[in-house]
Amino acid sequence: MSGASVSYRLLDTTRAYAEAKLAECGEEEATARRHASYFVAFLKSQAREELVFNGGNLATYAPHMGNIRRALTWSFSDLGDEAIGIELTIQTAPLFRGLSLMDESRQWCLRAIGAQREADRGTRQELALHEALAMSSMYTRENDEEVLAAFGRSLELCEALGDRQHQLYLLGGLKDFLTRRGNFAGALAATKRAAPVAESTGGAAEKVLIEWMLGNAFHLAGDHAAGFRHTQLGFHLARDVPAAQLDHFGYDHQVRALVTLAQTLWLCGFPEQACDVARQNIEEAAQYNHPISHCIALVYSIPVLLWSGDLEGAAGAIELAIAQATKYSLAPYHAVGLTLKGALMLARGDAFSAVGLLRQAREAMRVEQYNIVAIWASCLLAEALSRSGDTDEAYLTIENALARARQSGEKWWLPEVLRIRGEILLARPLLSPHPDATATSSPSFRPILCGTRSQIA
Repeated sequence: MSGASVSYRLLDTTRAYAEAKLAECGEEEATARRHASYFVAFLKSQAREELVFNGGNLATYAPHMGNIRRALTWSFSDLGDEAIGIELTIQTAPLFRGLSLMDESRQWCLRAIGAQREADRGTRQELALHEALAMSSMYTRENDEEVLAAFGRSLELCEALGDRQHQLYLLGGLKDFLTRRGNFAGALAATKRAAPVAESTGGAAEKVLIEWMLGNAFHLAGDHAAGFRHTQLGFHLARDVPAAQLDHFGYDHQVRALVTLAQTLWLCGFPEQACDVARQNIEEAAQYNHPISHCIALVYSIPVLLWSGDLEGAAGAIELAIAQATKYSLAPYHAVGLTLKGALMLARGDAFSAVGLLRQAREAMRVEQYNIVAIWASCLLAEALSRSGDTDEAYLTIENALARARQSGEKWWLPEVLRIRGEILLARPLLSPHPDATATSSPSFRPILCGTRSQIA
C-alpha cells in the first residue's frame, strides 16, 4: 500500500448483505444520502476547473465510477434528492467526458436540467449544466439542433454572468463541433468571435491558442495563406509559454497546430518543409499519452506525405493510425484512416480495391456525422471508380460531391472536386460515348486556377 490514503472495496456478497441489513433497520435511505453527499464533497475537493480546462489525469478516478453511478441513480430516484443529483452531475461531467463516456454524461445532464428549480435558472448552476450538455453532445450522434441549442444557452449565460473563461472554452468547443460537421465557415465565425474573448483574458497561453485556432479555422475555410500566418504567429508566441499551459481544454493544441502548419506549407508551395513538419508530428505522436491527440497527429499529417508521393512513409503511418483508432474505439478517426488507405491504394494503381475501402469509409463518416474529409473521400471514390471503368457512377459521385460543396460553401476541396470532375468528363467518351464531354469539362478546369490562387494569395 502506498500513497496518502487507502481505498477498500467490498465484495459483492458483503455489499448485498450490508444493503439488506440497512433496509431491515430503515437506514437504507439515510446511508444512500450520505453516500451521494460524500461524492459531491470528494469531487469538489478535486479542483473541477482544472479537470475542465486542463484535462488532468482522469484515470485515477475510474475506480470511483461505480459509486458515482450509484449515487446519481439514487439522487434522481423517487426516494432521492434531486438537489444532490444536480450538484453531483455538475461535478462528474468532466470525468464522464474525460473517460469518453459522452452519451452517459449527456443523459445525466438532461436529467439534471429537467430537475432544476425555476429559481436556479440563469445561475452558474444552469451554466455548468448546459456547458456539460453541449460539450458531451457534440461527440454523440444527436441532432445538430440539440447541440447548438445547448451551446447557445451556455454562451448566453456566459455573457450574462460575465464569465470570459467559460465563454472561451465554449466557443472553442463550438468551433470543434462545427468543424466535425463540415461547417467550416461557421467554425471560422465561432473562432473570430472567440478572438476578442481570448484577448480580454490577458493570458499568454490564451493568445497562443487563439492564433492556432484561427490558423486551423482559416485553413479549413479555404484561406490557406491566412491559416499559415496565424499558425506561425502562434508558434512564435508559444516560445514564451510553458508547454504544460498549452495542453488546454482537454487536448493538445500543438498537435493540431503542427497539422495546420504542415498542410498550409504544402498548399502554399513549400512541399519539402511541409513533409518535414508532417514527419515531426508523426514521430512525436508516438510519445503522446492521449489516444485522440495521437490519432489526430497521424491521420491529418499523413495526407501531406501522400500528396508529396512518399507512399512508403505514408503506408506505415496509415496502418498505425487504423490500429490506434481501432484499439480505442475512435470511429471517426478509423474512417479517416480507411480513407487514407484508399488514397494509398489509388496512388499505387489498385483502383478496384480502393473503391470498396472508400465506400466503407464514406458510410462510417455518414454514421458518425464526421465530415471534415467527407468531400475528399468522395473525390477519391469518384477517381477510383473512373479508373476502374465505371465512369457513369464516378460522374454521379463527383456531381453529388460538387453539389454538397456548393451547398455548404466548401472552398478547401472545391478545386479538387472540379479537377476530378473535368477528368471524369474527359474520360467518359473513351468508355461511354458523350459527344459534349470535352466542351462540358472545360468549365470544370477554368475555376480551379482562380480558386487556388485566391486560397494562397
